[in-house]
Amino acid sequence: MLSMGYARGTVCRMPILTRKDEGRGTVQCIREMHIGIPIERLGDIEDFYRGVLGLRPWPTACQISGGWGVGEARCGVLFEFRHDPRVEPMRRRLALTVPGLDAVAKRLGGRNWPFVRRRGLGYSDHCILVADPVGHLVELRQSRPL
Repeated sequence: MLSMGYARGTVCRMPILTRKDEGRGTVQCIREMHIGIPIERLGDIEDFYRGVLGLRPWPTACQISGGWGVGEARCGVLFEFRHDPRVEPMRRRLALTVPGLDAVAKRLGGRNWPFVRRRGLGYSDHCILVADPVGHLVELRQSRPL
């Protein structure tokens, strides 16, 4: 159980929620992120981040008014409902680590979702670049135990 402090002095106690992918780990955000989305696109965002990437939503008691939170405690993503969200795919991106790039590529391909897979000289240079339904650029890298 982890405790998270939120606005107005409330504290949410939430278990660490994870999605096992091929038994190798969980999807993680490097640090807590706040991303603007139009509320009309919440269904598309939920489908992409839950169905394709495998992030779990925060428990109802931990959700913050005016947004929708997913991922691990203190390392999750808060989608803030905005009338005119700031989407800059050429300047900003959300970086996530995933248990396996192959599994994510398979889910993206199964939905005919366009993405770019990059392979570099070193293992840490491998990644997938994909745009979410609103247009935010998401960089996915595979987590590996050292």
